[in-house]
Amino acid sequence: MAKLIFTLDGTVLDEYPLNKQRISIGRRPASDIHIDSLAVSGEHAAILTVGKDAFLEDLNSTNGTLVNRKRIKKQMLQHGDLIEFSNYKLTYVKEDKDLAADAGASSAAMLVGRITVLDGPSAGKELLLSKAITTLGNPEVQTAAISKLEQGYSIAHVGGVNHLRVSDQAVGVEPCQLRDHDVIELAGVKMRFYLSES
Repeated sequence: MAKLIFTLDGTVLDEYPLNKQRISIGRRPASDIHIDSLAVSGEHAAILTVGKDAFLEDLNSTNGTLVNRKRIKKQMLQHGDLIEFSNYKLTYVKEDKDLAADAGASSAAMLVGRITVLDGPSAGKELLLSKAITTLGNPEVQTAAISKLEQGYSIAHVGGVNHLRVSDQAVGVEPCQLRDHDVIELAGVKMRFYLSES
């Protein structure tokens, strides 16, 4: 079952499974996802689940609804999409089995991502990116999340003052597509991302 991870300034506040056909989002206490912020309308948005697909709809809110930094009226959600309401964020996450079903027969041939630590006390350590979302870093310093998508892998800044860097480019909360052999710099540690057969 898909779910939404609710965060404020990089801190996880709650998780909401999409376990009913319509989930309401707004400032009203009766909302399924209550966001206590004046930037959020009483009835701000709703998520409609049809089969395995979820659609986010803005309900003519005052400040609008952003998905991956773009204002939307109605949009089908993809794994890893970031929904923003001022400083509050909801990340749409599908379970591994749902992602596998989406990928279909081609998933067997899909390359699997791996991370190799290049320096520091864990140099040489390898991490297989088999989960839908893998969190990296130190919560007290800097954290990032790597999402396993149908079309590959993406990485986004989750917490910490400094943004992570991928191949010398700063990466913020908007996900960045990872390419084979990209070097990730996170919390003072360099890691290499690469793809290999499972």
